[in-house]
Amino acid sequence: MDQNTDLPEAESKGNHSSRPQRKIRSKTSQLKIDETIKVETKKVPEGSIFKGYQDYIVQDLIIKTHNTKYQLERWQTPDGTYIISPAPIKGHFGPTLESFIVHQYYNQHVTQPLLLEQLKELTVEISAGYQ
Repeated sequence: MDQNTDLPEAESKGNHSSRPQRKIRSKTSQLKIDETIKVETKKVPEGSIFKGYQDYIVQDLIIKTHNTKYQLERWQTPDGTYIISPAPIKGHFGPTLESFIVHQYYNQHVTQPLLLEQLKELTVEISAGYQ
């Protein structure tokens, strides 16, 4: 019953965690860095020695439109009718934009007027009646 006499040193000092100690790693060490900007110090006292750089990671999200023009082949047959190659996508809005709209409306409860305003601010050309 008296098992407290054989406790490891960490537990006997008040650490009652049953998990083993883990090595703490940087949360940003595995991030893909898209851009590196070197920031210069404006005023440095004379005689100072440059010792390299200290990394400072900033995570951000870029939401922008990405418009694709598909040039569909158009052929005129001998009888005067036209054959146009089929578009590789149905409709004029890509799957990412459609998923964003559905997510905003159903999961985030963004109303249709606010969603329309948000899309227009992002320069998406969409009418209020689109469903």
